[in-house]
Amino acid sequence: MVTAQEIKAQEMAFAKLEADENYQMLIGDIRSCVNNIKVTQTNRIRSANRLQQKADGTATKNASAVAKIIKTSESFRKFATDLLKKILGVEDEFEKYLKKIIKKHPVYSDWLSNVTGVGPALAGTILSEFRPERIYYVGQMFSYSGIIGDTSRKQGVKANYNTFLKSRLLGVLGDSFLKGESEYAIYYYQYMVRKLTMFLNGDEEYRKANPLARMNRQSVRWMVQRFVKDYYVAWRTIMGFPNIKSYEEEKLGMVHCGNEWTSFETYYRVDKATMKKNRKITLAKLDEFHQKVDELKIACGFAKNLAELRETNPFIKKHPELGAETWTYAEMRKWKEDHGEGRGRKGKKSDEE
Repeated sequence: MVTAQEIKAQEMAFAKLEADENYQMLIGDIRSCVNNIKVTQTNRIRSANRLQQKADGTATKNASAVAKIIKTSESFRKFATDLLKKILGVEDEFEKYLKKIIKKHPVYSDWLSNVTGVGPALAGTILSEFRPERIYYVGQMFSYSGIIGDTSRKQGVKANYNTFLKSRLLGVLGDSFLKGESEYAIYYYQYMVRKLTMFLNGDEEYRKANPLARMNRQSVRWMVQRFVKDYYVAWRTIMGFPNIKSYEEEKLGMVHCGNEWTSFETYYRVDKATMKKNRKITLAKLDEFHQKVDELKIACGFAKNLAELRETNPFIKKHPELGAETWTYAEMRKWKEDHGEGRGRKGKKSDEE
């Protein structure tokens, strides 16, 4: 329960923030950039689908089906390619401007910029869509973003959560954490181990109700929740707002010390040497979880062996000549680094697509 002292502290901090014209203009600029990127990107994708090709000139997935209905000349296809490049150019200009101004936000410069898997575009969405100054509990951020509770949709009924933010968090940020091997990916594999163990020991009814795809969605949701909880603490600490105790702290008497693998302090103004040290620890822990998850998936019957389990692995599909089906994830990572295919600390535009 929020105390009178916490309410007064929040009201004072909120009034100070509202009176800060520089901050209000900054967050307004960030929000405008994010909205324009969203609109421009949506229009580019729609135009590409109608024109049957992408900005680089390659055909879209539905191009063959559309071509049976609409016939176009070579000159028109060239015109369409040039037009899509211009639309893409507008999108790129907004992204460049966003990268420039977002560095002025204290939460980005002191914390978000250090989180592996979060680039400027995703950070802009998070900073502009979440409004931690207007709420008390982190659970309100969970509900607002649609990562907890009933998020089923009914035709003609407006969703009771931010659909755009949910798609960016669960669809883009979650994927970015996993591909970039972020510290938050540990939560995904930790939860997946738990669910696979329950699947292995469960009866037939439990197995039917919990397919692998559902376990994957649940694990991504848990991972993103851990990030949002840390973000809540980071934003309110940096911006001078009181951190209201969560349910487990208030009712169950637990003491907040961050999450199991991460906390506010993990990324707050961290120096390069510490980041490098933490990165090695993270990758070693991820390699342990990778192996455990693979073993459990095979034991659960999702694949007969390691080679079959990794048939859809992007690295193995790209380099079938290497015979990397039985490689460890550490060996794959080492090969990519040696051959210039490493994604880097934050990945290659993993949150920009």
